[in-house]
Amino acid sequence: LLSGCHVLEELFLISLSWFYWESCTLSVPTLKRLTLCIEDHHESPESVTFDTPALVYFEYSDTVALKYAKVNFDSLVEASLRLKVGYKEAGYVIELLENGEEYMGG
Repeated sequence: LLSGCHVLEELFLISLSWFYWESCTLSVPTLKRLTLCIEDHHESPESVTFDTPALVYFEYSDTVALKYAKVNFDSLVEASLRLKVGYKEAGYVIELLENGEEYMGG
């Protein structure tokens, strides 16, 4: 749908949820400003792709995806990221924190 918007320069997607989708691909060559705020704190997307070569400003709030298949931010000047860890990854993060010395070579 959005790839057909050949003059789209600003896009605001607020209060979205991953409940119905496992992945997201955003490919808009003309997009200059993107605000993407996912409010689902329990689900992590399987895969997220950003193919936005003209993007200058990026605001992103979401649970960390399992994979970022493609990220094209060739023109990016400013970004604001608020990333959360989902339930699937929480155990791994706790393990890293508890065993930090082993991972840091101590």
